[in-house]
Amino acid sequence: MNKLLMLSLLACLCTSMALAQQKKVQLSFNTNLIDAYAAAEINLSANSTLYTAIGFGAGSVSSIDLHKYFDKSKHNQRGTDVVLPDIFFAPYFNIQYRNYFARKSDERRGAYTGHNSGLYVGARLKMYTAPAFVLKEEVKPMKENYTLGAIFGYQKAVGAKRKLLFNINGGVSTHANYNLSFFAWKPMLHTSIGYILSGNK
Repeated sequence: MNKLLMLSLLACLCTSMALAQQKKVQLSFNTNLIDAYAAAEINLSANSTLYTAIGFGAGSVSSIDLHKYFDKSKHNQRGTDVVLPDIFFAPYFNIQYRNYFARKSDERRGAYTGHNSGLYVGARLKMYTAPAFVLKEEVKPMKENYTLGAIFGYQKAVGAKRKLLFNINGGVSTHANYNLSFFAWKPMLHTSIGYILSGNK
């Protein structure tokens, strides 16, 4: 899985650099309280983009799923009827397909649509490496894990020079561990503020 992750990352980086020469990619650095990442949003068509990001941040898994996966006696002794998040911090690779479905109507009413501003729907695949830092010891043995799901979001370039980038998206995803031995459905919500490094309006 590490080789697959590295090959995917290399392919996206090469594509981003090639399209950057044609002014078809928007580069930004984004952060929030528990996350930091560099992103490249590649224009596929007038209304759709491929959003790729490399970062370091927080993830979570379900206590019930950890109970099933590790099958330790101390898990069996504790109540698992209440799902509590087990937080970890790790490097990740995030790829999204976005369709900015309201762009034409936004332009008709005079709203700013530059720098890929507007409402979007799409799909997201997020791949974490093994945790670098954990809040609970139960998470420490975990290796790579993945989330795949549908998203709905809003992105807006703000400020006098349109260099600040506000982004919020949410949706539902399925979470799996590195060898796909369990799946869990969970909601997702993400917000960030970023700075546009380069990209056409």
